[in-house]
Parts: sequence; structure tokens; C-alpha cells
Amino acid sequence: MERFIKFFLVILWCSFASCQDHSAKQKQIKNTTGSNIKCDLQRAEEEILKLPEVISRNALIDSLSNHTHRISFLSDSSTIDGTEYYEIKAGYNSDLRYETYYNFYVEKGNCKNIKIAEPVEGDIIPLSEWRIRNRKEQPLALESWPYKSFVLSCGSGCAMTYSAAEITKDSQHIKVKFNVDQYIDEVLTETFKDDFIFSYDASNRLQKIMRKGENEDFLESQSRNSEESFRKFGDDVMKFVLKNSI
Repeated sequence: MERFIKFFLVILWCSFASCQDHSAKQKQIKNTTGSNIKCDLQRAEEEILKLPEVISRNALIDSLSNHTHRISFLSDSSTIDGTEYYEIKAGYNSDLRYETYYNFYVEKGNCKNIKIAEPVEGDIIPLSEWRIRNRKEQPLALESWPYKSFVLSCGSGCAMTYSAAEITKDSQHIKVKFNVDQYIDEVLTETFKDDFIFSYDASNRLQKIMRKGENEDFLESQSRNSEESFRKFGDDVMKFVLKNSI
């Protein structure tokens, strides 16, 4: 009986040891393949290399250099709003200088949180927002849109026809290039181009209109009839853009 008890205890201890070893291995696997992967600098750079923007630049450098150069990184550390990030510049290291294409910020401990510097405005913003801001604008086809023209009075016997020649949209603006024909007593006297930026709020309501190259709200200098015509066009063009979203 005593020998049986000893044998049973040995079997029990071996089973416990095996379970402990299995649990440790499971934890190790989780730490290397699961969501708790350590985000060190090497892994942060690996995440940057997966981005479509970087893949495209890498391919371009590889092609132009006859397969002798690839995209390179310059790394540093930075703190944004109390959170530590790896600051990773991605660019081309030529014989003359280092040309930076992108300036990324990867959160230490969370390689999926990637920000990027917006060089024009100087902001450091989430990569998703940067992609929206820098999405290439594409003109909309206007052939099927019946409201692309409107007429304004410019005085006694004077009228101007505004015809949209090109419309592009970014996140909160619609840019319109107009061809403008001016008539005096129904005779065409002048033709010119006029570009405007129509700005909208998050609910797609028209906020203001600015003529290209000017900082003031164009509507504030217009007569009531002119303002109403531009506002109606602004409402109509937003409906058209939403229907034919790009």
C-alpha cells in the first residue's frame, strides 16, 4: 500500500510539472505572437515598412538605383502629449544628403498606433487622418449635372454666366473652377476664369466661400441676389458630390 501511494505521488508531481511547463510555453507563445508583442524599435520599423506609402517609395528607390538602394530610416525618441514614441524618418540616403519622405511616430509599446508629421501645417496627426488630408483630388464628370451654371446681374444691361468647368473635393472643401462669360446688352464682351473654395461643416452645410488667393469670405461682399445664387450653387454642388462621391 505504501509503495502504491509513493507511485501515485510521483505520477501526480509529474503531471503538475508538465502542466506548469505547458502554461509557461503558452505564455511565451502569447508574448511572441499575440496582442502583447513587445513594440521595440525593430518591430516599429517593421510596421513602417508594411505601409503602402513606404512600399511605394521603396520600390521607386529600388528601381531608380538599379536595385542598389532601398528606403532607409533615421530613428530617435519623442514625447507627444505625455506618451513616448519612436520618431522614425523614412527617406533616401543618397551620396549627397538624406532626403526625408515621411516623419513617422510609433508609440512605444503599441506599434499599431502610428502618427505622422504634416509638413504643410506642422501637425503630428494619426496616419489615418493624414491619408484623408492628402488623398489625391479627382475631378467629377459634369456632363450629367444640370445645375453647373447660374447667371448673376452685374448692373443695368449686364449679366455674367458662371459655368463650372472643374470640381474637386477634399475632406471639408469643394474647389470649383468657373468659366465666366460677361454680357452687356446680350452681347458677349468678356470671358475669364474664376476659382472658388466652398467650405462646409461636418454636416455638409455650407459655411463660407472664398475666392482663390483671398482670405475674406466672398459672400460678405456680394449683393443679396448674388449671395443667394452662390449659396444655392454651394448646396447643389454638395448634393452632386455626395451622389457621385470620389
